[in-house]
Amino acid sequence: MARIQILVGSVGGRALQTATAVAHVLNRQGHRVRLNSEPELNDLQQDHQEVLLVCCSTTGQGELPGELLPLFIALDNESIDLQQRCYGVIALGDSSYPHFAQAGYLMEDALYRSGAHRIGDICILDARHIDNHPLSAAMWANDWVAQLT
Repeated sequence: MARIQILVGSVGGRALQTATAVAHVLNRQGHRVRLNSEPELNDLQQDHQEVLLVCCSTTGQGELPGELLPLFIALDNESIDLQQRCYGVIALGDSSYPHFAQAGYLMEDALYRSGAHRIGDICILDARHIDNHPLSAAMWANDWVAQLT
């Protein structure tokens, strides 16, 4: 079973609610899941076997939520070696805005440039078309976690 750290950036609580549902599903499958709503760079450097899963909303003009901004800046400005790490991304947004799900793509890019390896496709949750983000993300997580082996 995998050790998974869910890095959460939420605006209004929807991403946190979604991450909590995903954590519940993964825990029930026997994985060890750590929900981190205030991630720091040090959290990525402790356990190189731990899989990272970003779950974040997009704010304003495509910005990251405040909880993820320091981590993003550290990944973006420092040469962090995450070559031994795998990750996934759940990006929440609303396609009626011009920078739809941009925060998820920003985090994906920062992790990729740090050498981490993405598992599966990015889960994009569009508020205009999906009523139940936690359920949709939990279903995606079932397929995503199967790709870890």
